[in-house]
Amino acid sequence: MVHLLQLDPEALAEKQSEGSEDCREGFYPWNAIMGSSGYNAYSLRKKRDEFLGIQDTLKALADPIRRKILNLLKNGRLSAGEICEHFSVTGASISRHLAILKEADLIQNKRERKFIYYVLNTSVLENVMLWIIDLKGVSDDEGNDKKNIEVH
Repeated sequence: MVHLLQLDPEALAEKQSEGSEDCREGFYPWNAIMGSSGYNAYSLRKKRDEFLGIQDTLKALADPIRRKILNLLKNGRLSAGEICEHFSVTGASISRHLAILKEADLIQNKRERKFIYYVLNTSVLENVMLWIIDLKGVSDDEGNDKKNIEVH
């Protein structure tokens, strides 16, 4: 699997000026960039991890059962058994959904004696919302999109 990294406009222009055929609509294979002299490996790994983190989060949010689990957890911590009571699927299925949510860092768990309690991790949701807001663009206080228009 090739992971693609979205480049900022300046870096994309640089790659395209080099005649790179691997650029695809603003994306570039992150491992190919790693060998480039002008890029810091740490910052590229960080960007790749941020991109993959959002991808994992959106994938986890795509399932209606997982969204319902998140809605249950917004009211406070619950054990796996308490979560299972709200669904007509097997405990193994709920366990898999919880694992996916945990991998996406949308939930955290804490063991207390023989129970595991799950809680919502809202910081990941905040990061996704910030990404969506950034994707949409800047708005004024009244919700109107601002456009950079040059007047001559």
